[in-house]
Amino acid sequence: TEKTDDDTLERGQTFIDALMGAEKNRLNDSPDIWYLEDIPLLLSGQKKTIVLTQEVEQFWEVCVRKSITRRICAVGSPGVGKSITMMYLIRILLEMEKKVVYLKRTEEKDSHYYVWEKVGHEEYKTTVYPETSGVKQVINAANGDKVGDTYFLCDPGLTLTSCNPSPDVKASVIINASGDDRHWGGREFTKRKEDPGLQHGVKLIFPLPKKQQLLDACHLFSASVTKEQVEHRHRMFGSVPGHLFEDQDGVAAQLQQQETDLAVMSSDMTLRIVNNTAELNNNSENCPRSSIMGITSDPKNFARQEAIYISDHVAEIVAEKHMKDIWNEISAAENSPSQGLIFEAYLRSLLRKKARKFRTRNACGKSSRDYKKLWDEELGGCIDIERTDNMIGSCKAGRERVIYYSYNESVPLVDFLYKVGNCYYAVQVTIHEDHDCDAEKLENFLAKLDLQADEELNLVYTVPDGVFKRFVTKPVVPIIPDVGGEVFVLHAEIKRPLEIDEIMGEVREYAVYVAFGTVCGGEKVWKESMITFLERPSFEEIVSETHKAWALLLVENHWKAYWWKNKKQDGSTDYICMTEQDGDDLKRYVEMLESPAIEKTKRESFGMCITNRME
Repeated sequence: TEKTDDDTLERGQTFIDALMGAEKNRLNDSPDIWYLEDIPLLLSGQKKTIVLTQEVEQFWEVCVRKSITRRICAVGSPGVGKSITMMYLIRILLEMEKKVVYLKRTEEKDSHYYVWEKVGHEEYKTTVYPETSGVKQVINAANGDKVGDTYFLCDPGLTLTSCNPSPDVKASVIINASGDDRHWGGREFTKRKEDPGLQHGVKLIFPLPKKQQLLDACHLFSASVTKEQVEHRHRMFGSVPGHLFEDQDGVAAQLQQQETDLAVMSSDMTLRIVNNTAELNNNSENCPRSSIMGITSDPKNFARQEAIYISDHVAEIVAEKHMKDIWNEISAAENSPSQGLIFEAYLRSLLRKKARKFRTRNACGKSSRDYKKLWDEELGGCIDIERTDNMIGSCKAGRERVIYYSYNESVPLVDFLYKVGNCYYAVQVTIHEDHDCDAEKLENFLAKLDLQADEELNLVYTVPDGVFKRFVTKPVVPIIPDVGGEVFVLHAEIKRPLEIDEIMGEVREYAVYVAFGTVCGGEKVWKESMITFLERPSFEEIVSETHKAWALLLVENHWKAYWWKNKKQDGSTDYICMTEQDGDDLKRYVEMLESPAIEKTKRESFGMCITNRME
């Protein structure tokens, strides 16, 4: 069955000569990165640099050591570098004077078994067999009279069946696979065999490289991808070299796939991911996709699998979806004490972070004209939260802007209490459409609080945004007893957490308007439109701490212009436009469309084109 195709044989010999003859270089005296240069790939002949981190080198060495008594499946996220660094595994084995049989399978079975062995000092022989030959026959031929020195290395490629050969194949087996259990035969692979002479398998988890390692070795992975691009892509794709160093089309395709996978992710899947109970198996529709979750391991124990978010961007989107699901549950809950406690805890955390404005009304009935008289009341800005058995006493004697709360029933109308100057804020948190404001309970609370003439109390009933438009107290107009200071009873609306996709929705909306305005009205309209956008309340809330606001304008998916709003030390505001590397192209395109030679209808068509693209 020996294959005599000269081209195939020559590729195999060229590859092994380059691999074994390559000098193992250390990267800039780095203690944990090495590389082998100019290694021609078996199928294409394209020369590549094999980058090895200390963890990857340790991983393949552990695979070799454990393969003496077990069959090994090296499992890792797609694109993480298993296939290309497996070339280094071949080098390790040949340096140990083992025979190596390597196969990268194809669905058409038109690939080849490559068999390499050392035949002299720095001299290696290549033999090639067609994939249809069968693994047992190839291994037997490789073994010859000497059984036990042959390794079978298999990469499943795009095939969907097991790479694990039958037990009577006399070779050490190392399979290189992504997280699809079909590649190693599922649970049968790791199941212990009744016959002690038969090997069961073990999965070892390929380690993800560190971000700094990827940045340090950036020029080795790709001559065309900059460190700045790696920084940006790492937020989207994490430490997956196969995605970080793709060309532009590959990056766009990966982004589209990730966006699709996130969009179709169910609430149940989101919950299992957050609770770390989601299984990782690319063979199951009930498991998160590899664009969302990845796997890595601890170099001290490669058999221990750790599921991780593939990137910071994915973690943020999952968190947003989870928060939205929780919020919807809270808003929809009718008689759920546990949901009420979650909402109360969330509000305490919200008020501690910074002062926020909440849509507010005076307590009154729905038929009252005052029910629709709303204003923004500032609440929160607290510095700490303390649990206490005596909420009122602790608040009166304690520090300002500290939230005091208790789970006992001694203060039935109030969940927590804090003070700012001479004003007390007593907060009741509810998820229902009405809540008790009994006159006797209110009187008892005020008696304990003992307001002085110069003091004020705001009793605030806080409800989710979905309930606010229907909420009333019982009675609808609370009866307030005469006390030393002033007392106000208010309803306040707690909006669900602001989502990035909503903010970007505003960005898209204004980007269309700005782009159209630029084409039809020039830079003045563009700048005025951008200023209007940057002063929207949603952006002010997000960026108030940094005193900067930004917006991203995308035109035809290529041109970018960043607008910054800077507050100067003297209090004045400055608006600046900064373009990226292709900003000049945008400017020229706009100038072309503004020229008298372009009819107004064509300008309008261009505006509609942008609108469609944004949608």
